Amino acid sequence: GDPLYIKKAGYTTLLGVHGGVEGVDQTTQAKLELNMIMDAAKLGVADTYLYDLIDYASDPLGKTAADHYGLFTTSNTPKTVATAIHNLTTILSDTGAAAATFTPTPLGYAISGLPSTGSSYLLEKSSGVYDLVIWAEPSVWSAATHMAASAAAQSVVTVSLASSFAQASVYDPLLSSNAIATGTNINTIKVGVTDHPMIIQLSQFVQSIASFKAPGDTAVLTNAGSTPQSLAQAVTLSKAG
Repeated sequence: GDPLYIKKAGYTTLLGVHGGVEGVDQTTQAKLELNMIMDAAKLGVADTYLYDLIDYASDPLGKTAADHYGLFTTSNTPKTVATAIHNLTTILSDTGAAAATFTPTPLGYAISGLPSTGSSYLLEKSSGVYDLVIWAEPSVWSAATHMAASAAAQSVVTVSLASSFAQASVYDPLLSSNAIATGTNINTIKVGVTDHPMIIQLSQFVQSIASFKAPGDTAVLTNAGSTPQSLAQAVTLSKAG
């Protein structure tokens, strides 16, 4: 059939209710739009167009919700969502010459521990590197209080690979385009999933990868059989054998 396109989608950051439209804060906007992008990809949407690139300067008093859907403010400052989308596309990008023509290869793996709102989507680059995106979509905003909802409970999701990979890395695009954890000779990954996409990158060759550490961000690399810590961004990479 014909390709499916989403031509206008997004969330306004004008807080409160204006013209019947509920606004959200910047962090919530980023979570919702990252999840929306991945939902669209999983559904096979050909292109998703976000509304809008930049907030309109025609609403200095903050009365019109439609003027505040931008990825950037009127001063061209990136909102949290702009940085998060940049991180997502940087991590998933494929700049190889065969990116548009190669035939993807199936990957043997199993996922357990996904919450009821959880989803996953597997991508492969022309280099043979896999990106497994895992996300969950609990309620992140309260229309009653006009505030972000209580932090979502973390679900520890386990990815078991049919064969080991030379290198595995975990990314959180809400934080950075750099890895929060990386390990070699990996066959099991446990990652804490809350309310936005996490990306597991698998490679049969060891890459030079920049690491990232944010306050409150914990990555745990252990041997097989260990239990991941119950922390906001707990990650366990288990070595094969």
